[in-house]
Amino acid sequence: MAIPNFGVQEWVDFNRTAEICEVVGPPCKLDGGYALPNEAPGLGVDINEKAAAKYPYRPAYMPLIRREDGTMFVY
Repeated sequence: MAIPNFGVQEWVDFNRTAEICEVVGPPCKLDGGYALPNEAPGLGVDINEKAAAKYPYRPAYMPLIRREDGTMFVY
């Protein structure tokens, strides 16, 4: 939110993912195509550890391959 010329690298549609909202609280707000930061202190995220325990990590296959120069491509 602090770097105006930085492109979006990752995005989660919080409005469609109730589990994420349960674990990290309310999402940032979208207004006119902009993501506005949460007004809570710090990073604006509180982790609910009890809720997080209901969703254990599951490894997933990611078909991305990195080249020697660090670029990625889908295999």
